[in-house]
Amino acid sequence: MLQRGNQQMAFNLEGTPYVEQNKIGRGAFGVVCKATDTKSAKQVAIKKIPMAFLAASLARRSLREVRILKHIQHENIISLIDVFTASSHNAQRDIYIVMNLMETDLHQIIHSKQALHEQHYEYFLYQILRGLKYLHSVGIVHRDLKPSNILVNSDCLLQLADFGLARCIDQCNENVQMMSLYVATRWYRAPEILFSVPNYDTKVDIWSAGCIFGEMIQRRQLFPGKDIVSQVKMIVCILGTPEQREWIFACGAKAAVPLGMYINKANERQMAVLGKLLALSPWDRCSAEAALAMPYFSTYHDPSIEPNAPQKIFVDADEIEKLPTSELRKALDEEALAFEHVRGPYENSLVLPPLDYSAPFPYTDPSDIPGLSFIDHINGTHNQQPGPSTARVLEDMDEVSKTPTNSTPDSSAEPEVGGPTRSSTHQQPTCSWMAGAMIADRLKLLNSKKALIREKLKERDKNRKKKSTTKKVELILRS
Repeated sequence: MLQRGNQQMAFNLEGTPYVEQNKIGRGAFGVVCKATDTKSAKQVAIKKIPMAFLAASLARRSLREVRILKHIQHENIISLIDVFTASSHNAQRDIYIVMNLMETDLHQIIHSKQALHEQHYEYFLYQILRGLKYLHSVGIVHRDLKPSNILVNSDCLLQLADFGLARCIDQCNENVQMMSLYVATRWYRAPEILFSVPNYDTKVDIWSAGCIFGEMIQRRQLFPGKDIVSQVKMIVCILGTPEQREWIFACGAKAAVPLGMYINKANERQMAVLGKLLALSPWDRCSAEAALAMPYFSTYHDPSIEPNAPQKIFVDADEIEKLPTSELRKALDEEALAFEHVRGPYENSLVLPPLDYSAPFPYTDPSDIPGLSFIDHINGTHNQQPGPSTARVLEDMDEVSKTPTNSTPDSSAEPEVGGPTRSSTHQQPTCSWMAGAMIADRLKLLNSKKALIREKLKERDKNRKKKSTTKKVELILRS
């Protein structure tokens, strides 16, 4: 049984295929536990969002994340497997979000004594950019990319996670000032957001990727500003003053310092990549697709396994922002109901009224739920094994701000990550891939399944009505 303050935080998984093993994280979002899916024998991470403590901000983040992730299926992006509801001891309905389990995160690796080599830097950044290329092609900007939101397995497989602040590209000119105030993510914020420049785009994620790449090489944060002003000054002192026609002067004229003097552990090939990712002006920054084509990634680069999404998605951030807390809870219930209509009800799950079949079907096809048939990675070779206690899916946004620069956990907290260790001198990271996924065929199959599901649901309701009528007739005859 898990606790949050004095409140008991037990996971009510009775009637589901999931068996709880142990707690692996907690924060403002609730509690995350590691569990076993008895149907597939796979390890999963289950995040419990207690409705009794649900703040509007958390509900919005959770709803936004579910609505985005249910549309996305990619090897380098965390998979949403299931969403369900269950009653707690205080009669409140709690939301459970199930995702694939990863062993650790990039922050834990960077700031540990784990030995990292050129192959790790190259392979990790390649996967970050590969995931971003797909994400941006869907029409989504992550906006909160940082090492603790990048999950890693012992075979060096990497996945982007925590989409609570993600937005559709067309909506990214909103709330620029609000985004610049998040202390936890300030170190990875692009200059255009720090300067509150409107109409920013996917290039903010590219800047964050550059900061993360530099942090991997240096084993310390590149721009750990204490506040927005010091953050801007650190960037300007290294990269120089922006041109007057492009930006607002805030720090006085500064000449750029050679980036290699600041990131002195980077070699020439790495500096070429950093120069493109950390361009001060977003229009000078390369896209994820262009970055993947750079010579640095020649070992892994193959356009056939770096697909764009078949179509863009739209998640109405305005609608989510305007919903009151009660409506947010109802919306989360509806998301859980959508999963239930696909995989069938659990014994202890919330029973909601059936959908109106005469209305347009409001849910996307079951590519919403990639984990139901896609828990393994697309090449089928990355087996998920129980990881160390540092595993997590989401973190409190304030956690990084509490972590001192150059923090180095002691060896006892060292994660078991792929690649060389102190007793191994040269071990290459795993890097096998499958040449693309048959996305079009999969969508056709899932659309046909959706039609079949509708018919089955109609048939079920029809049978229930028949049984109810039969019972009434029997009662009348007996009387």
